Order: sequence, then structure tokens, then C-alpha cells
Amino acid sequence: MPGPKRRPGPELCISVRSGDRLWAMAARFLAEQLRGRCPFSYGNTIYFGEQVCAKSAMTAFVVFAPALGEQRHWRVDVSPAGHESHNMINIAGLYPIHDVERQYIGEHGPHSTKYPVAIEP
Repeated sequence: MPGPKRRPGPELCISVRSGDRLWAMAARFLAEQLRGRCPFSYGNTIYFGEQVCAKSAMTAFVVFAPALGEQRHWRVDVSPAGHESHNMINIAGLYPIHDVERQYIGEHGPHSTKYPVAIEP
């Protein structure tokens, strides 16, 4: 029997200090709209096109390491217990940013040597 099918791209984890469900809904929307078009690699910026919620002026996101503590938690084996093959998923953090920050990252890169790919849904 073949092993579990590997999922393309990372799983997204949004990190915000808010109880507003619109943040999670925006992350889901972006994942659905950009599936297969955006690699969701560290440093990618994504223009949302409007405020995500009324209490924030942020209109974009940057993909980076997830806020999950230790790096060993950023890659997870979701294979059934006892299965010989491994179905690994990577977790990427999705962080809200202002559009001016998206533009800056696009011009200078998140680390000045790695330039992100700006993708709009």
C-alpha cells in the first residue's frame, strides 16, 4: 500500500494578538486563492488589497518562520503511527504588515540578501 500523499507547500500559521476571527479567515482566503501560485516561502510578501479588519490598518502579510518556539516544531510528521513512510509538513508563519513594510521588504528583502516574491491574489 503506498504511503500518504505529500501535501504541496507549507501549512500556514497566522500570529496576531487579536480575538478577531477575520485574521484567521484572511489566512484561509489567501491559502485558497494562492494555492499553486505562491510558494509561501520565507520572505514572500502578499498584498491583501484592503484592511483585514476594522481595528487594523494592515493590508499585507509576510511569510516567515512560525512563532511556535523551537525550530523542531516547524516540521511535523503527520503519518499514521507505525507507518514506514513519512508525510512531513512544514509550518510557515503568516504575519500581518503595513503596505509600506511590504514595499520595503520588496525593495530590500527581509535580510537584505534574500529578496521576496510579491504576489497579489
